[in-house]
Amino acid sequence: RTAAKWLVSGQSDYKFTDFDYFFGLVSYEEDRFSGFQYQAKVGLGYGRRVIHTENHELKLEVGPGYRTYKLDQPPAPAPGEQYQDEMLVRANAGYVWTISETSKFTEDFTYESGQDQDEWKSVTALTANINSTLAMKISHLVKYLDSVPAGTENYDRETAVTLVFTF
Repeated sequence: RTAAKWLVSGQSDYKFTDFDYFFGLVSYEEDRFSGFQYQAKVGLGYGRRVIHTENHELKLEVGPGYRTYKLDQPPAPAPGEQYQDEMLVRANAGYVWTISETSKFTEDFTYESGQDQDEWKSVTALTANINSTLAMKISHLVKYLDSVPAGTENYDRETAVTLVFTF
């Protein structure tokens, strides 16, 4: 196998003005070749739409969170230390450029800083509608972890072509 990855995530927003909102998020990831058996995160915070025009939107978010993860290999000599829990601070910037009625460009940049590790993640995508319920999405993800298990790289890159169904 060259890759095996599962990611489930969700975010819910509660708007209290046209521009301001609170959010809650959860995510769970299993990436076979990352050096971690799993990583799970929860977070809360405040978000604001800084730019909102017909073609451009920029959202900024910040808030506290909690991350737990398990390493593939326990660090020697203390096998009990393979599980890690930490509080973190999360910041996110999400940009959407509506190029036309049928296409858009998005950039989502997230920074999470914890006691044990910092993570930077950038997802750049271009989406083009094929019809009212089907779209083609081309995306590129770059993820950086400053502290990784032995034998793994700090950077992870992923390019994807996806069919998106809307219902």
